[in-house]
Amino acid sequence: MEFMSDPKPPLTTTTSIKPAASVLVIAVVLLAFFLVVNIVTSPRTASTTTIPIIVGGLDVDSASQLPNSCELPGNPPSDIRSSLLVPTNTTQTQPAKWKGQGPGGFDCTLNLSNPASDSELLGFYKSQLEARGWKLFSQNSAVGTGMPQFLFQKAGSDTFYWILGITIVDHSEGRTTYSERLYQGASLI
Repeated sequence: MEFMSDPKPPLTTTTSIKPAASVLVIAVVLLAFFLVVNIVTSPRTASTTTIPIIVGGLDVDSASQLPNSCELPGNPPSDIRSSLLVPTNTTQTQPAKWKGQGPGGFDCTLNLSNPASDSELLGFYKSQLEARGWKLFSQNSAVGTGMPQFLFQKAGSDTFYWILGITIVDHSEGRTTYSERLYQGASLI
């Protein structure tokens, strides 16, 4: 018979955390490297919105103060205010008419006149307003007059929908009289 030797305790092995730590360190170094590369190759610039130039239509009278008649401090918001425009050679036929001036009740009408035809005026507003983010949602005849009317809608930064209506009122003496009405929609965005 063989003699059995005394039993030996099992071998002890230590588990090292060094391989796992080295993987973590390499990942952090690579992440830092690519962040630096991204910052260096992609400099930040302020984004601006450029309004396209509409060719072949009436020009915007950017110096006109007529749209200011429908402005109050803080109302309409700047993203809506920038869309108040008139074509060159536009005159105001009477003072602005107000039906409401408070939040949720803003309603202002400008009565204007221009030597362009009604189709040129409507084409001007359609192209200029759509380029500024307005959506034409109604194109028909005004109630009571039968004259052409366009209604545009845009969500404002004040969380309200805004409606801008262009209604042809009259053609006489080589001029087209029309109204530009801006009002705040009743529903929130």
